[in-house]
Amino acid sequence: MGLNCCKGSNETLSEEEIICIQSNAPNATIDVIRYWFKIFIEAYPGDDIPRERIAAIYRAYYTGVNRAHFYQRIVRRYGEESDYALNFRTFMIAAFDVVPPQLNKFDLGFAMFDSNRDGFVNWRDFYRVAKGHFIMAGVEYPGLPAEKVADEIIACLDCDHEDSISMKEFYHRIQDRVLEDPLIYDRLFFVDKISMALIAIANHLSTYP
Repeated sequence: MGLNCCKGSNETLSEEEIICIQSNAPNATIDVIRYWFKIFIEAYPGDDIPRERIAAIYRAYYTGVNRAHFYQRIVRRYGEESDYALNFRTFMIAAFDVVPPQLNKFDLGFAMFDSNRDGFVNWRDFYRVAKGHFIMAGVEYPGLPAEKVADEIIACLDCDHEDSISMKEFYHRIQDRVLEDPLIYDRLFFVDKISMALIAIANHLSTYP
């Protein structure tokens, strides 16, 4: 991308950095950027997401892809030419390119499941993410409970029984089901928001050669 942006300190977000993010992500509001900066710095005080964390996420949620290059692809596509790490600025620009403007948990959730970015999710998408959740949790045979979770989620959310769920259907049904059964929320959104965004970014990049 070859951006030319000032980098803030590890604990503060400079006005120059906000301007840089907004110049590359026009839908990003200052309030949302600051909200995410607080989350990011609490999770990664060094202002960089460690390579091993990203590698662990991709090992859990993806098979048959070249996981070793995802880190470099994110930085190459969204960062400065001089960047050697995934810092807050690069993460924000990537997230806003992939997920709708507010980056709320429902938007992140759908983007995390929608592996081919066609606007629909299905049993295979829920299974892939559920299996990844169990791998991250250290479950020995993640495929077995993941099948059950995928069955439960598709039964709860697939109103028209077409075996796929649109973004609109997902939003409406998930909000209703969370009120009825809070465990559904935990099964869907097991990982933190930053990890959800990284999985969504990976979905986006995996659609490119």
